[in-house]
Amino acid sequence: MNSISAGKKIVVAGLGKSGVAASKFLAQQGYDVTATDIDPARQDVAPLLESFGIKTEIGFHNLGTFESADLVVASPGIPLNSEPFQMARSKGIPIRGEMDIACELIKKPVVAITGTNGKTTVTTMVSKMLESSGKKVFTGGNIGTPLISCLEKDIRGKFDVPADVVVVEVSSFQLDTATNFAPDVAVLLNITEDHLNRYPGFKAYEESKWSIFKNQKKDGYAIINSTITDAEARISGIESLICLFNASANPLISNFNSITNLNILNDFKIDMSASTLLGKHNRENMEAAIMASIFAGGTHEGIKKILADFKGLPHRTEYVETINGVNFYDDSKATNTDAVIRAIEAFESNIILIMGGEEKSTDFSVLKPFITPKVKQIVAMGQARSKLKDALYDAGANFNMALSMEDAVRVAFESASYGDTILLSPACASFDMYKSYAHRGEDFVQKVAGLKLKYNEKACNS
Repeated sequence: MNSISAGKKIVVAGLGKSGVAASKFLAQQGYDVTATDIDPARQDVAPLLESFGIKTEIGFHNLGTFESADLVVASPGIPLNSEPFQMARSKGIPIRGEMDIACELIKKPVVAITGTNGKTTVTTMVSKMLESSGKKVFTGGNIGTPLISCLEKDIRGKFDVPADVVVVEVSSFQLDTATNFAPDVAVLLNITEDHLNRYPGFKAYEESKWSIFKNQKKDGYAIINSTITDAEARISGIESLICLFNASANPLISNFNSITNLNILNDFKIDMSASTLLGKHNRENMEAAIMASIFAGGTHEGIKKILADFKGLPHRTEYVETINGVNFYDDSKATNTDAVIRAIEAFESNIILIMGGEEKSTDFSVLKPFITPKVKQIVAMGQARSKLKDALYDAGANFNMALSMEDAVRVAFESASYGDTILLSPACASFDMYKSYAHRGEDFVQKVAGLKLKYNEKACNS
């Protein structure tokens, strides 16, 4: 870390994966580290941290600890307007994130992907495309592996990641603590309403997403969805080489639009029709992934192979089962309205939509124009079910309430006709009933399997 010398005091706030990894790394470099988390359940990591000589304060935040720090390393899960951070800022104490610190030490090319939706899909596609092109790739960030945990010293004693390219998924919360983050290739997929329980308004959330480009060098690449509101005005303030994409109707990629003349794109015209991924949003994801891979050294053959082979990620408009002509799809990852819109657009009509969960100050009424022509019924569950009914009761779809996933799947199937699609696409977080969106999706799959078993038994007995 260039901004602070060994022996100085660092507070790591938040002891999820990134916080634990940052604490261990910093302690091993000789920093005086205090690790703190307000959640008493984090006490389970205290013995491990203390074995590295790290002081722990768990179940509370001691403002005095923050006040005496030289640097605060903030977990993405803690709002930056919380009292300890506000106090640190008032004292002029810098606040950074684990990813920001790690990327300052990484000397290999970094590809960074952000956006409201599609981040994990595109991050995975880029990593696979580069690996298929013969590159050794490290993939981390918001996708699950803290970057800082994989830093190693080379023979000169300098830190780096043992890979040719680093591909990192970046959330808005990580960007909020990214002081020096300067990716060689930065991708902005989309910006739509989300996390308004963490931001004072949509504009603040937009600013967070656009900040991925703020430290890029002139020879870096900025890959931007041209359909993002105000994209044309925004790009005038970006210093790096700009390339735009959008989901053209033509499956043959021929509409790369480079603001700067980039001859590297001229030889890349790749037919996307071999891909089995559904929907306009996946065409956008593929275009963004192809561009990012090209700029990071991907080959034509390596990229083409992954386009044909990649089947998507779990819980993202994923086919589950067909029961008596009714198709079930798991889109549990759709935790905001834009993701639901994209899922609806992937199907022709006759959708029965299972929605609900923990909402995030969301305006569900924006779904009306998309529900009216395609969705025949909504089944609402979870904490947000009443708010969903209030917002969408006049959208043209029948409305039912459910108390559990099993209830929701049963109600949806009982009202379905041959050829209908039952789509779990919640527009909400999962934490009112589940540990994660994946846990919710797995429960949906299990309940569909149980429904099929009952249906087959009934058919055999009739």
